[in-house]
Amino acid sequence: MLWFHCFRFGRQPFMLALAVGMAAASAGFVIRILVSHNPTLKDLNIASTLLILLSPCLSHGEDYMFLGRLSAMLGPQVASTAMFIAPAVDYRPRLRSILQIVLAGIAVQLVLFRQCVLPFT
Repeated sequence: MLWFHCFRFGRQPFMLALAVGMAAASAGFVIRILVSHNPTLKDLNIASTLLILLSPCLSHGEDYMFLGRLSAMLGPQVASTAMFIAPAVDYRPRLRSILQIVLAGIAVQLVLFRQCVLPFT
């Protein structure tokens, strides 16, 4: 209901991610219910699984956008003490190693998916 309030009064639509995420999850569950009678429809099963699994990314992204706006509104003193948000730190030197770890994790997931899931399809 909060996202509707933000759109209705012309504020910035930062809550759109939550609305899209919830709509994607709902669509995924509806597709899953419709496909449950015919599980041989592989494309619709993949679509429902993707919608259900990826929709929390949008709602969590909305949480972080909301948390950033809330901490900016309350100020750095309140954000660091009450919300347990550390002051801004420059993470650029660590960015390369973090990116390498993320890419390695994605590569491992692709290899495991290819070995574990694709032989059964």
